[in-house]
Amino acid sequence: MGPSDYWALPILVRSSLATEWSNSLGMSEQFDQIRDLCEVISAERGWEALPNGVRVSLPGGRHQLVSIECFEDRDREFVRFVSRIGGSDVLDEDRLMAALRVNAGLACGHLAIMQDVLVLVCIFAVDEVSREQLQNSIGEIAQTADSYEKALFAADAY
Repeated sequence: MGPSDYWALPILVRSSLATEWSNSLGMSEQFDQIRDLCEVISAERGWEALPNGVRVSLPGGRHQLVSIECFEDRDREFVRFVSRIGGSDVLDEDRLMAALRVNAGLACGHLAIMQDVLVLVCIFAVDEVSREQLQNSIGEIAQTADSYEKALFAADAY
């Protein structure tokens, strides 16, 4: 893979999507607590807790999956929320520039390309995230990603 395979700007990067809950790096019990809390929040909000995240029910019968993973960076633990929007192949140069402009105004998360899929990503330090942040972020990420999915793809695939 060469330099042209990566975006120069850090807010639009290539990475891998979380496919299931991961605690294989010996993460602290805080991640288990976050996972348990996400399950409680899901039950309270009428969302579906899944092995890899949360499926959020939205108005109009739409749904949005928010995948959740834990990772370490520089000896700190983080939780990453990822919601797929659609294939990045629809993003020509003009749309990529528009996506970067949208990033500047997003209140929660940022747009990224992961495994050739346009996604909305939000990251928190595990030791600093609160219940309220989890609940609000999952809902906000789901709603925002779904609105982009609907606008760009006129579908409800994720």
